[in-house]
Amino acid sequence: LQAASLAGVLAVSARFGRSTHKQRFCLLASLLLLAGVAGVWLGTPGQMWLWVSLIGIGGSGVFSIVLMLFVLRTQSINESASLSGMAQSVGYLIAVLGPLGMGVLYDHLGSWSDAMAVLVALMLPLGAMLYFDILTTMKNTEKALEKIEKIEKRIERKERDKTPDTFADNPVYDRV
Repeated sequence: LQAASLAGVLAVSARFGRSTHKQRFCLLASLLLLAGVAGVWLGTPGQMWLWVSLIGIGGSGVFSIVLMLFVLRTQSINESASLSGMAQSVGYLIAVLGPLGMGVLYDHLGSWSDAMAVLVALMLPLGAMLYFDILTTMKNTEKALEKIEKIEKRIERKERDKTPDTFADNPVYDRV
């Protein structure tokens, strides 16, 4: 699991920030995680190494994407730190309920298979939420880039207007 997790973290870290197709990363990571959990639920003991590897790659990929989204959604380091602190605090409080919830499901349903079925069903919205979050982030990034381009053009125009093109246009030489 640890070696597979390393592969997921490295793949996402190396490519996600510069990619123009961030939705594909999100969908791929969440589908790998979903396939791994479904494989643990439905697979044979001889295949568990594959399913656990998929859980490692997908889980670490999703986690890396989530952490990178804090930086991509904000304009400054302070904003990023504030958003990250708030979201991670709430996220970890919610995550505490996962193992407890699986135990309660097992106690009520009497079967790990049924509890895993509920887990797989709950994971399906993960991919959709990541996909739509990335769409929103990309739209905001495109708007920010357009604003930056407009500001750069204004600065270039002001600099061009300040700097004379020839000696004849320069007011200093008119005084001589």
